[in-house]
Amino acid sequence: MNNPDFPSGCWRGFFIVGEPKIRHPVSISMIIENGTIRGVGKDDAEIFAVHGVYDSKTRECNFVEQRNRYKIHAKGYRDSMKVSIWGIRESERGERSGFVISPAGKEHLDGLVIAPEPVVKSNGRFSEQ
Repeated sequence: MNNPDFPSGCWRGFFIVGEPKIRHPVSISMIIENGTIRGVGKDDAEIFAVHGVYDSKTRECNFVEQRNRYKIHAKGYRDSMKVSIWGIRESERGERSGFVISPAGKEHLDGLVIAPEPVVKSNGRFSEQ
């Protein structure tokens, strides 16, 4: 069952890293159901797997970005207007960054160029669109 607070599909946004603070576009195709999140994402560095959980009552989500050589743990909250998830990402090395993602078509990113949308093929594999 698709949850209106956490709809399945493509979510787009950015995370902010470094000094000076730089926005890095990200696109994540997620299947969100029965309290779980799974999918695939792409940013300006690589394609990565996503898996985690969400709570409809608290509008909180926790997920892991499984990168080629490391993991990034993310914790976020769906905002009260049900537009975006805002949160913090932390790498295994302790590096932290902020992020915001929104369902595709509901982004409010000041003209930011977004990473290509990853898609799920019928054989269950992921690829870029």
